[in-house]
Amino acid sequence: MIALRQCFRILGTAALALTVAAGLSSARAQTPTKISIALAGGELVIFAPILVAVGSKAFEKRGIQAELQSFGGGVPSFAALVGGSTEFGLGGPGQVLAAASQGRDVVGMFNMFHGGAVVFMGPKKYEQSRGRDLKKYDGSTWAYTAEGATSQIFMTMAAQSAGLDWNKQGRLPAGGVDAFIPALESGRADLITMDMTSAAKAIKLGIGYPVLNTDDAAEVEHIWGRQLGLPLSTTRTFINKNPKVTQDVADAMREGLLLVQKYANDPATLYKLMPASFREANKEEDFRLQWELAKPAFANVDGTFSDKAIADTLKFVKGAGQKGLDNLDVSKYLDNTWAKKAIENVPSVK
Repeated sequence: MIALRQCFRILGTAALALTVAAGLSSARAQTPTKISIALAGGELVIFAPILVAVGSKAFEKRGIQAELQSFGGGVPSFAALVGGSTEFGLGGPGQVLAAASQGRDVVGMFNMFHGGAVVFMGPKKYEQSRGRDLKKYDGSTWAYTAEGATSQIFMTMAAQSAGLDWNKQGRLPAGGVDAFIPALESGRADLITMDMTSAAKAIKLGIGYPVLNTDDAAEVEHIWGRQLGLPLSTTRTFINKNPKVTQDVADAMREGLLLVQKYANDPATLYKLMPASFREANKEEDFRLQWELAKPAFANVDGTFSDKAIADTLKFVKGAGQKGLDNLDVSKYLDNTWAKKAIENVPSVK
């Protein structure tokens, strides 16, 4: 009897050890639930799919806590991703491809919109005399965030399309989003690329007017074709370690995009789906102004990188002087794997 009890104790101890070991193994294998996303310029209306995915709890219901980190523009936000301080980040497709050509570990995995994410804004005093004719801004000071930034490339291409010599234009790297309004109001810039939030503010303040909206296909596709918006990007290292989290992020983004499209003509409902932090920073009336500028960007987009958009974007980036892309397998770095699966997983929203 004593021997039998000892046997049970030994078996029980062994079972407990196996249970603990299994628990530790499961804990080690468990994918992370917290991710950080670097936003270019902050919680801007053009990032509506991400914001709505957060505000509608599309991430949370998939067991993900998404932390949004704001940076001054596309260059620093993309640098945060490439540098490893965030798991996901936004940057222009040209930045993704340039980093890829340099052997950096980066991959675009979800396309939120088409367009340049900026509006060319001119001083209100020029609205009657210059209107929306870029030729009348010849020899003026053209401002953007930074040299090499997507906004600067759009300005270069727009100027060239209008028959202007870019080298004869005054150029001003204005810095981050906070510099846009002061640069326009002070007269330091005659034409400046602004995010939709800043552009709407300039209109409301009566100091600026829209000259060219890079998110409106009717205005710009004849210039540079269909341009990919700022793709949500991550790294292969993260994907390989966290395949389920990666797909869950894509599914949440898909849900956010579908909600944006569903309520595109109902800004009041769309505003309510935004995170509290966005609503605290933007009054509903201001959001309506922003949304009118941003809305065209979300037409005809499903999260994937279409062949036409890739071809047009690649031509655009090469035309802007980007080197090292001729032998690059673009599909490896603008990869539709997760967006296509997200379309299957989230075909519609209620």
